[in-house]
Amino acid sequence: VTTADKLQEALASEDIDGKTIKLYDDIETEGLQLNGKNVAFDLNGKTLNTAKLEVKNSTVVFRDSSENGEGTLATDGKVGVINAVNSNVTIENGRFVSNYNKAGSSGYANVIQVRNSELTINGGYFENNDNVGSYNRLIYANSYSTTEKTTITINGGEFVSHRNYGYIVSSDSGDRDANVEVVINGGKFKTTGLHSYLTNVKGSVVVNDCTFTATGNHTVFNIPKDSTVTVKGGTFSVNENAYWDPSKAGLIFHNKTTGWTSVDGTLLVDPV
Repeated sequence: VTTADKLQEALASEDIDGKTIKLYDDIETEGLQLNGKNVAFDLNGKTLNTAKLEVKNSTVVFRDSSENGEGTLATDGKVGVINAVNSNVTIENGRFVSNYNKAGSSGYANVIQVRNSELTINGGYFENNDNVGSYNRLIYANSYSTTEKTTITINGGEFVSHRNYGYIVSSDSGDRDANVEVVINGGKFKTTGLHSYLTNVKGSVVVNDCTFTATGNHTVFNIPKDSTVTVKGGTFSVNENAYWDPSKAGLIFHNKTTGWTSVDGTLLVDPV
């Protein structure tokens, strides 16, 4: 496809299941909807800029077959470039970027949002804008009930999160119900804002290997109540001077004193 109209036509086609939509030009569109489909996107070195790509009840694969690796799925909206519900999403490679930059905004700037879905990331580059927002999460797993479950598997890729509370992977960690399983087998993760953890997940997290670097943050994991984090390997670096008490910098944030949200979490560290 080469135009927004042709892309909309392809997505609405009855004959699209099992096929690949390949971009042959940069495309900008207000929004895209994919419901009940089984398709693949080949960014082919081009840029698809959309308010958001809504994926519902679908199986979708994203990849970039170009030699330069510049195929990009970008958004100017704050919800995320991909908003998946009841779906199975796989990302092989490509660039996924939030360019949300509304003047004066302190709102969110997610990159990928998933609910009651399976998300697998095998590679790619993921980044949010560093100009606005305060909860600029790269991957946000929201939930509406305990019957919903989201599974996130990261096998590789490069992830860069800006601004404060710029979590790499986050869910509803307060009183709202969430059932999220995260497995990290590899990847390079970097945060530059305060309180910007690798994970802030209501559910379970298993880290087998990765590299996490926080230049403005003092902690790697936030562990909400009734949640677990298991670390089996990886390299983790934080900025101890990003906290008013450097002695509290380290692997986890686990503070139950008055004035903080109660986070009765559990950390399990397995020796390699």
